[in-house]
Amino acid sequence: MMMDNTEGEDDDEEDEDTPLYKKKAALQGLDSRELACLRWFELLNGKPQPHPDVDDYFIDKTKSKELIIHDLLEIQQQSPASPHVLLAGPFYVPSEEVNFKTMIEQPVLLKGNKSLYFNFKKKNKSESTSCFLHLHGGAYIVGNARTCHIYEKFCKRNGINLLGLEYSLYPHAQIEDIVEEAFRAFEWLVNEKKMDEIYIIGESSGGNLGLLLCEKIANLTGEQEMNYKSILKGAILFSPWLDLTLKGTSSIMDLDHQDRAISNKLIRTWKSNGVPCGLNQQERARNLSPFYWSQERVNQIVNQTISKGIFISYSERERFVDEIESFINKLNNSGVKLSKHVEKIPIHAFHLISDILPQHFKRCMTGVLNFIQN
Repeated sequence: MMMDNTEGEDDDEEDEDTPLYKKKAALQGLDSRELACLRWFELLNGKPQPHPDVDDYFIDKTKSKELIIHDLLEIQQQSPASPHVLLAGPFYVPSEEVNFKTMIEQPVLLKGNKSLYFNFKKKNKSESTSCFLHLHGGAYIVGNARTCHIYEKFCKRNGINLLGLEYSLYPHAQIEDIVEEAFRAFEWLVNEKKMDEIYIIGESSGGNLGLLLCEKIANLTGEQEMNYKSILKGAILFSPWLDLTLKGTSSIMDLDHQDRAISNKLIRTWKSNGVPCGLNQQERARNLSPFYWSQERVNQIVNQTISKGIFISYSERERFVDEIESFINKLNNSGVKLSKHVEKIPIHAFHLISDILPQHFKRCMTGVLNFIQN
């Protein structure tokens, strides 16, 4: 005899505003490998926890620099350079190791580290010489140049040189100082290595740094500087961090997406230590955040440089999705050439686990290659 399950089905229906419904929605459409990857992140970082009801960007407005350094050093020590990069490289020995840092005082864990340059130009190649200037992510407090290893095979295969920048970190350096270090690296590639084409590539905060570098170059004047503008061909941004205030969008609260890469516990630690601009620096944080830039400011950058445009890859379920898509709207209004690659997995900067999600990375880098060649 047939059973009528209509009543039971109604009982099982969930309100779309409930946390359980949102958690399930964040997993819809994921394959078994993606689900296993989420489980791996939970083993590393713990399961997603609710965001605290804190409206103030800076929880502690009087914390000393010494205590901030102590807390952030603990984060550095607890965070491997990257569990992903160790499995995805290195594959080649750098051609050179160079120091572009301007800050004398450096984090203990990064003393002695240098930027890594790889000469991958194919022999007898008569075409222009191109290079990726890689800016690693890590919220301006962790990470290092070795992250560039995940792009080694791509660059080698396509004859693109690669420079992984080792830059100073907060709170030893401010973002404006770091932009100057990135610019020194760019100048070195132009003047010492005679690059014809340079593409900035960066994940998360590296994407933020990349856009700030684009703006610096776009605002240069003088004959030599005009040459810089033409050599900077494009920006390749992977899950770029575009709102340093951590409060401009709803997705930053992560009520829907359950981002496994950036836990709410980590967000609280960032806020309590003024990451990445310093305590009581809300206006500076807004000025350094492309999410808040006016349309005119965006237009100025894309009209002066990056003639091949911008490539953006992100997940529609990551923590920074709202700020990324808001910025994409400004790019569309600017008329810049824009290419996108979008995945569903709720992991910020999933590109860094290229060894664990090889198909995602392959799709992304296929898009990058098309972006460069067209």
